[in-house]
Amino acid sequence: MAAVALGTVLTLAAGVGVAVLLGRQGDAADWAKWSNVGQTFGVLSSIISGLALVVLVGTGRMQFQEMREQRRELEQQRHLHVQQGSELQRSAEANLGLLHFEIIKLAINDRSLAAVWPEFGPDVSPEKNRQLLYANLIYQLQRISLVVTENSRQEMLEMMRYLFTSPLMREYWRLGEYAR
Repeated sequence: MAAVALGTVLTLAAGVGVAVLLGRQGDAADWAKWSNVGQTFGVLSSIISGLALVVLVGTGRMQFQEMREQRRELEQQRHLHVQQGSELQRSAEANLGLLHFEIIKLAINDRSLAAVWPEFGPDVSPEKNRQLLYANLIYQLQRISLVVTENSRQEMLEMMRYLFTSPLMREYWRLGEYAR
């Protein structure tokens, strides 16, 4: 900024200095010639200024179009990242669900492993406990299906209503309430 100001001051000083030198020398005829030359340069200056304005407007329009295209590309990238994040979330939940299934299956098949899980209640028999663990598997399958598939909310509600017609599913839901 200081360099621009210094350049402006030097240019003005040089212009005034040349005018003073010429003013001390020469007669009216010389001044008339110089005046005509100055007016010629004034016309050229106007033409150049007009061309510079056209170039400036054109450059501004091009930059505006480039910015609009960049915004469009950024929006597309953001949309793509959101989709990828959603897909990763669904994949992670599906993998967790598969792990849950495997752990519950082990507990159903082996009473010693089933003992690791908290009891559904003090008076629940080992056989009933296995049934309730299986009900947990069925419920988790439906829950993960809701996350992973494109089923509508209505379809999922209908499936859950159907599942809960089973007395064991309702018992699982009631006894497992503390874990939810």
